[in-house]
Amino acid sequence: MDNNLAKVQWYIVDRRGMLYIEEVGEKIAVMTFQYADEQHIIVDHTHVDGAYRNMGYAKLLLHHMLQFAEENHLIIIPQCSFVKAALSRNSTESTQSNES
Repeated sequence: MDNNLAKVQWYIVDRRGMLYIEEVGEKIAVMTFQYADEQHIIVDHTHVDGAYRNMGYAKLLLHHMLQFAEENHLIIIPQCSFVKAALSRNSTESTQSNES
């Protein structure tokens, strides 16, 4: 599956949820989260099935999560190592471009 054709789906119950991508009825990429309070969302896990790694699925899930957080005025608290690293890289890159 080309990740440009991938459909990110959402499942939210109470204060917990997940974004996921399915192929042939199987979840191939998942990002889980929970609301810490009305202004903060904790992203606690990202997993991509081994056969689909390094194809951009985790980045696609993160893109949707960032868009969701922005639209809902939420601050992301990253507990997942992938999200921590990605947000740290983005922060460093934007700081460097602002200094230029």
